[in-house]
Amino acid sequence: MKYVQFTYVDVQTGVPVSETPAANGPTIPEGIIPTFDLQNTRSQQAPIVFGFIPDEAEELFDTLPEFIREVDEDSFFSAFKEELKERARTKRIQMEQGGVMVNDSVIGTTIEDQNRVTGMATTLMIDPDMESIDFEYSPGQWINISREVGLAIGVAVARHVQHCFSWCRNVHEQIDSMEIDINSLENAMPILEAINSFGLTDSTPEGEEPTDEE
Repeated sequence: MKYVQFTYVDVQTGVPVSETPAANGPTIPEGIIPTFDLQNTRSQQAPIVFGFIPDEAEELFDTLPEFIREVDEDSFFSAFKEELKERARTKRIQMEQGGVMVNDSVIGTTIEDQNRVTGMATTLMIDPDMESIDFEYSPGQWINISREVGLAIGVAVARHVQHCFSWCRNVHEQIDSMEIDINSLENAMPILEAINSFGLTDSTPEGEEPTDEE
């Protein structure tokens, strides 16, 4: 058995997509059993895929073509674990920056939004006499909120972001401790399912409802 890194070929011509786009649609090269792909290469002309050639199929390859590269077992499973980590990281970023509900309002949580919320919370904390503050909680959506609700938004966003990072760290630690080989690939299924199903149910901070300034 050989572990390999490869890309797709045209389903009719067998020409690899690294040479020309698959006009008839892409497929896995004959004789290779695919195991995983690199998710961030799927939009490229030649996505990167890993798999193996079973002993009974090795006769199909006197020599490996340029678009199929043999890798050793350690490198194969190291790449697999790194791919799982990257998928968890991608999901963490999607969820982290996807917004959070606070008192029936969606508060943006992109990096820019997080910076604005941090600035608002800091302003309220250093100025104990400030009873309310103007805040653009999403593009073009302005409200004047009380000190209590402003601080609650800061807490909600901070907890939301930390929840995402804690989840990602936990998944990465599970991946690092996972024992896996070609006969135990099912050990990775719970991790894949956790990555695919990850979502947030942030609780709404207590306090008065945000209202538009009259």
